[in-house]
Amino acid sequence: LAFGIASCGGSSEGATPTGASCNSGTAAVSQGGSPGATVNATDNLAFTPQNVTVNVGQVLQWKNTGQIGHTVTFSGNESCLTDAALAGGSTWDVTFNQAGTYDFRCTIHPQMTGVVTVH
Repeated sequence: LAFGIASCGGSSEGATPTGASCNSGTAAVSQGGSPGATVNATDNLAFTPQNVTVNVGQVLQWKNTGQIGHTVTFSGNESCLTDAALAGGSTWDVTFNQAGTYDFRCTIHPQMTGVVTVH
């Protein structure tokens, strides 16, 4: 899927990459670039790794390694659902433009949670 650059949220805590209906913020959906790190969404209903660290400007990729659908939603801004349907085998890339801590989860499987730390 190709996305334009868009962002959401107003601070590094709970900031969310998403569509145009959100306020300017600190993370952006990326159209390209090589991922500096990858978080897998698995059929075991887990994000692996659960905690990941990237640098400002680095691309972080979420990859659904199984067949069960997932979402990647950043906490604190549920109205800005970031990836409404991460289907089996698909990927979603995000570039973080500001240091901070970003909590995320799968809205379909609430036990799937994780944290991105951006330096």
